[in-house]
Amino acid sequence: MSYYEDYWEKNSNWSPSAGGLRENEAALFERYCGQGVTVLDYGCGDAFRYGGRLVERKTDYRGFDISHVAVDAARGRGINVGLLTDDGKTSLTDGQAQTALCFEVLEHLMRPDVAVAEIYRCLGEDGVFLMSVPNPGFMPQRFEFFLTGFLCPGGSPETSRRSPWKDAHIRFYNTRMIRNLLKEAGFKDIQFIGCRFSIGHFPVIYRIPALKRFFDIVSLPLSWLGKLCPSWFSGTFFVKAVK
Repeated sequence: MSYYEDYWEKNSNWSPSAGGLRENEAALFERYCGQGVTVLDYGCGDAFRYGGRLVERKTDYRGFDISHVAVDAARGRGINVGLLTDDGKTSLTDGQAQTALCFEVLEHLMRPDVAVAEIYRCLGEDGVFLMSVPNPGFMPQRFEFFLTGFLCPGGSPETSRRSPWKDAHIRFYNTRMIRNLLKEAGFKDIQFIGCRFSIGHFPVIYRIPALKRFFDIVSLPLSWLGKLCPSWFSGTFFVKAVK
């Protein structure tokens, strides 16, 4: 568990909660996280990216994380967050939540099947599960691997290239794996939602803000590729499933 505590310790160089709300996340919140909806945020971290926004939307927000550091940070901002047990359980009762979130979490877990099973338990009938994981088969990463033989885990700039064996991402998923994982837990109506494609996501380019912004604009005519073929052209898999 100490690894996750270190991961959420404040760092002057990089933070896992950095970055704003992405287009797909905002659209899913608008549709499935309305006022009064009980929302389970599994692996919420310090709840900086999602928790505060969902509280502002007047949802019944229930965040859970394994890290004491992250939970204390969220509670310090007045957000309703609790600790997961050592075996990945929340304190919610069966069927208590109408919506469950698990964004950018499953790639960090040794037992993602345990997490998904707990989320399934916490959702009521016809409850909606919204999740996302990085796509290791994203075309820029295939391109980088072909040219350099290097597969970047992408969990943290501090480790992803310098010491990938210490990187925070330890699981890698394709669409078939995700579908099988969710079906095993009992989920149905599994839908994949791609992100806009951009050359700005290519290796090296994405690390230089001005260059990334330029290529994001230049790539707009090609952005539809991420929706058409997520396995090749979407850097992240967003998934909606129903209990």
